[in-house]
Amino acid sequence: MLEVVDLGTLESVGMLVVGHCEGTQSLALQPALVDLDGFSSLASVKWLFLEGNEALLSAGLLDSLIENGEAESLQLVAIRRNPVLPESYVLQKLELLGIQGTVCGNAEGDPECFCLIGE
Repeated sequence: MLEVVDLGTLESVGMLVVGHCEGTQSLALQPALVDLDGFSSLASVKWLFLEGNEALLSAGLLDSLIENGEAESLQLVAIRRNPVLPESYVLQKLELLGIQGTVCGNAEGDPECFCLIGE
C-alpha cells in the first residue's frame, strides 16, 4: 500500500496516473496516499489523472508544475472522485496553470461525476 511518493528528481513524464475511476465507481488503488508532494522537480506532464484516491488531501505536484514553469505541457487533466481532496483547491491550481480539466466528485465539489470506460 503506497503511503508516500518521493520522485523528487523526476522532471518530465508523458502520463501520470494515480488511482482509477470507471463509470460511477472509484477503485482506490492507493487508499493510504494523503499527498503528492514528492514531485518537487516535476516540470512537464502531458496527461494527468488523479482519480479514486480515498485519502488524498492535496496534490502538491500541481504546485511543482506551477513553480517549475512548463505548465503548457499539460494537455489533458482529470481529477475525479477523490472524496477528501478539496475541489476548490484543485480548480485554483488548474487556473494558475491556465488549463481546464475534468474536475468532479471531490470534496465540496460537484457530486455528479462519471468516468468513461477506457478513458
